[in-house]
Amino acid sequence: MLQEELKKAYQTLGIDEKVLCFCADIEAGLTKRFQTIDQRAEFNQMKVLKAMQDNRLSDVHFAATTGYGYNDIGRDTLEKVYADVFQEEDARLSERYESPRRMKGVCSTSAMLNARHANSNASVWSPGASTTRGNSPCAACSAKRRSDCSV
Repeated sequence: MLQEELKKAYQTLGIDEKVLCFCADIEAGLTKRFQTIDQRAEFNQMKVLKAMQDNRLSDVHFAATTGYGYNDIGRDTLEKVYADVFQEEDARLSERYESPRRMKGVCSTSAMLNARHANSNASVWSPGASTTRGNSPCAACSAKRRSDCSV
């Protein structure tokens, strides 16, 4: 029933049924990749929830503060959560930038690098993943090293 209504909607928009079949074939071929992404997301979500539980994070930690960061139990607890999630000794959430322009530059560069290597398993953090930049192969363009990536 819903499938028929969807087909009619595509026909109304002038989208040929051959295009729909082509898209369905492509989507079916990507099912395994989507399942892998969903599993990784679920695993990471469980890590975050466990870290929140272990550090007893609650609504109290999100209460208003003076803004100076002194004796801020919320920020301190969230830093512990981040440290646990990323399996680090310490985490710093209050990064300061010398100017808004610098902050935009850092954020946009990070976003570009993540988008550029979206298909590369090495760009997604996972337990035991190598953190050495440039020495692992790039899955996005088949370069031998990510530093030689052409994508």
